[in-house]
Amino acid sequence: MNKYQISVLVLLLPMLYLSSIFTDNYKIVFNEQEDKSIPGSVWYVDLNDKDVDINNIVAFKPPVLPTKFEDYSDREIHFLKFVKAKEGDLITIKADKVYVNKTYLTSISRAVVKNLDLTVKDIEYRLNENEYFVFGDHPRSYDSRYFGPVKINLVIGESHEIF
Repeated sequence: MNKYQISVLVLLLPMLYLSSIFTDNYKIVFNEQEDKSIPGSVWYVDLNDKDVDINNIVAFKPPVLPTKFEDYSDREIHFLKFVKAKEGDLITIKADKVYVNKTYLTSISRAVVKNLDLTVKDIEYRLNENEYFVFGDHPRSYDSRYFGPVKINLVIGESHEIF
């Protein structure tokens, strides 16, 4: 090996090592939504942090993938939403309003968004162990109001905004 090859190895090996540490522990996610339900465009997801707190943002695989995503079947779909309730919390959806532990959270949008019918029935349920109620700020955010709780096995990790 000549000096040039050794120099390249000296620079390349630490970069490969650091890259493997990053990809084993973190994932970069792009928020490509037209109507953003959370702020920010680029996020990193901590793959080792699945025990998220209320009001933190979590990345997850949607429990029910609506038909509007059929064009994306060649790639993995991740949602980013705020966690608004977790184990033991009472969720009430009544008369187009959503409550967590009897405290008003938001209303229901009775619109159809890109062939997705956002209609829900009045319901009340308590979140079980390892379940989260996730929510986006946009009035037509496709979230737990429509597909119900997200189970821990669908959670990728807690998310942090880059920009």
